[in-house]
Amino acid sequence: MLEEAGYHVGVQGKGWGPGKVLKSKGKQRTRPLWRKSRVAGKGYKSFSQFFASVPEDKPFCFCFWFGSRDPHRPYDKGSGLKAGKKLEDVDLPPFLPDVAEVRSDMLDYFAEIDRFDRDVGKILSELEQSGKSDNTLVFINSDNGMPFPRAKVNLYDYGSRMPMAVRWPARIKGGRVVDDFISLPDCAPTILQAAGVEPLSEMSARSFLNVLLSEKSGLVDPTRDHAIFGRERHGWSYPIRALRNERYLYIRNYAPERFDGLESHDKSPTKSFMQEHADDPKYSKFNEMAVGERPADELFDVVNDPFQLHNLADQPEKGALLKQMRKKLEQELKEKEDPRILGRGSEFDDYPGAKPRPAAVKPVKKR
Repeated sequence: MLEEAGYHVGVQGKGWGPGKVLKSKGKQRTRPLWRKSRVAGKGYKSFSQFFASVPEDKPFCFCFWFGSRDPHRPYDKGSGLKAGKKLEDVDLPPFLPDVAEVRSDMLDYFAEIDRFDRDVGKILSELEQSGKSDNTLVFINSDNGMPFPRAKVNLYDYGSRMPMAVRWPARIKGGRVVDDFISLPDCAPTILQAAGVEPLSEMSARSFLNVLLSEKSGLVDPTRDHAIFGRERHGWSYPIRALRNERYLYIRNYAPERFDGLESHDKSPTKSFMQEHADDPKYSKFNEMAVGERPADELFDVVNDPFQLHNLADQPEKGALLKQMRKKLEQELKEKEDPRILGRGSEFDDYPGAKPRPAAVKPVKKR
C-alpha cells in the first residue's frame, strides 16, 4: 500500500513468515497459501544500501523494515557469559527454576537483545547523519514475549506484553507516560494514517496516531482502557483468548484438554532442564506452573500478582468480576467475527500447514 502511494519500500532480514519460496527446475513456487513476492518489498543487506537506493528524482519518502531475528532462538550457548555478563546479576521470574543452566540461558537472551540494540542504534545514527531523522516515524517492537517456558506462546504478561518504542521528533512530544493499551495490529493503520494513506476497510485494528500526537499523559484515549488478544497455533492448535486491563487479566481456555505442555515451546537449555527434572520434587512445581492442566477460566490481579501465579477465578468474591470480563471478551470477539467464538474453530484447527498434535502429549495434572 505504501509502495502504491509512492513510497520507496525495502526490507532487511525477516520480512514475512512462515513460508518459503522454493525453486524447482528453474521455476519458482511456494507452499500452499503463501505468497511468492516479498510482502515487505525488495531485500537489502543493510539500511545504508537501502538508503542509497532511494531515487533522487522523487519526493523523499521511504518505508524500511528492519526484520531482525534477534532475540529469536536458537542462541549461541554461553554467549552471555562470554560477553562478560554474570550469573549472579540475573533477576529470574519466580516461574523459572533458579539454577545455573537457566541463569546462563537468560544471559544468552540478554546478549541477543544487546546485539539488536546495537543494530538499531547504527540505523538510527545513519538516519540522524542524513538529516532526515526529525521527520521520520520510527517504530521498534517485538512480536511476542521472551522464549522461555510459561512466557512465549502463553497469554500471561511474560508471553503477550511486549516492548514498543515510537519516535517522530517533529510531531511526537516525548517526556510523557501514557497508559493507553495498544495492540500490535494497531501499528498498520497508524503508519498508514501518518503516511496519508487510507487504511483498508477490512482492517479491524485502530490507528493510535491520536495518542502519539497528543500532549497528554495517562489515559489519552478513553476507549483504549483494555486489550484483547489470543493464541491459536504455535506448532499445533491450542485455542485461548484474553482480556487485559490495568488491574486484571482474564484468560479463556476453550479446550483445556488440548494443552500441549512444553511441546509448543522453543527448544532451549531451560526447557531441557525442566523436562529432565520433571519428577524431581525440588523442581516439579515449575513444570506444574508451565504445563499444568488449566481450567476453562483464569483470572489474575496483575497489580498484586505481576507474574500471574494465583488464579482467582474460583473465588466466590470474584464471581461478578469474572462474569463481567467473560461477557465483555465474548462480546468483542463476536463483533470482530472471531471464528472460534462463532463456533467455527475448525477453520484454525484444520488450516493447511498444521502439525498433527502428538497423541503422547498430555498436560500435567494439578496436585
